[in-house]
Amino acid sequence: MRECAASTQSTGQGFRTGDLLHLPLSDAGYHLASRMMRDALRERGAMALQSIGSRAGGRRR
Repeated sequence: MRECAASTQSTGQGFRTGDLLHLPLSDAGYHLASRMMRDALRERGAMALQSIGSRAGGRRR
């Protein structure tokens, strides 16, 4: 499961989307990466909702 992420990293190039992949994929690193991904996705969803809300005239912040 985690090996596929490690094998894609073996090229040694920096990923634009994945600075997460530089983390050592121990259990802690794996959980941290998944949590960061979840937070990023939630943040992006919140920003999308916020832009829709501001377009409709209701400002949340």
